Amino acid sequence: MLVRWLTSPMQEPVSTEITEAMAAGLASVVTDVGENAHLIENGVTGRIVPPEDPQALADALRALIQNPSLCGDMGSKARTKAQQYGVERMVARTLGVYERVLHER
Repeated sequence: MLVRWLTSPMQEPVSTEITEAMAAGLASVVTDVGENAHLIENGVTGRIVPPEDPQALADALRALIQNPSLCGDMGSKARTKAQQYGVERMVARTLGVYERVLHER
């Protein structure tokens, strides 16, 4: 059982670290800054905690560490969600945008 955590205090763009952890099937504990809450679904693929709240971070990590089956379940769901960020899907979406623009002209 592994858990990934990212504790950005202020701002975080879309995090490569989080998407990589998700693709690896890891539950994540992240601070609620930037795009983190768009990547992690609280209670489903990981936990979201307030920034600069070490007690909330410790509580979230403890909850996952003490419950390996929950952690594994979240990691599995995170891996499934990460597939929407894969290269193939990104290319297909980008191509779809270009095709729509071309057809509108």
